[in-house]
Amino acid sequence: MKKTWMVMPALLAVVLAGCGADSSGDAVTPQDAEPALEEQILGVWYPWDIPSYEPSKFGVQTFGEASVEFKDDGTWSGSDGCNGQSGEYEVAADGKFSASEPGVQTMIGCANVPNASVLHSSFKAEIVDGVLVLSSQSDQVNGRYVREPQAGPSPTASAVAES
Repeated sequence: MKKTWMVMPALLAVVLAGCGADSSGDAVTPQDAEPALEEQILGVWYPWDIPSYEPSKFGVQTFGEASVEFKDDGTWSGSDGCNGQSGEYEVAADGKFSASEPGVQTMIGCANVPNASVLHSSFKAEIVDGVLVLSSQSDQVNGRYVREPQAGPSPTASAVAES
């Protein structure tokens, strides 16, 4: 019986020593944990790759002005390069995503990046290596977005992803 009581505190010390540390031995705090998708998605994103989208020669000049901004009140706003767009969205921790069709918008000729269509047709959101990937129910990529404006759509992003 004495041996059992002596082993128990030692075992408890070993178990507790393993709690609250990562593989490097550093203490893990809630601040170290990666933010939830609902937080990571907030802010401005710029189109990088939208499969089957190619701007006209006229519109490519305004591609860098196209963007989508997700706000913490569940609304999104953005531009297709010159026309304003906005709507509502929801994203869950598991990546389930939905966005409403945009409301009334202007129709000026420009890049006409189909951001609103990408959002509305997407059912899944994930951030992979800093890239926001929006996908359909069948996991087909609808669009990839990055944090920095782009001069034009990536000519290789879809090809790289498919290979």
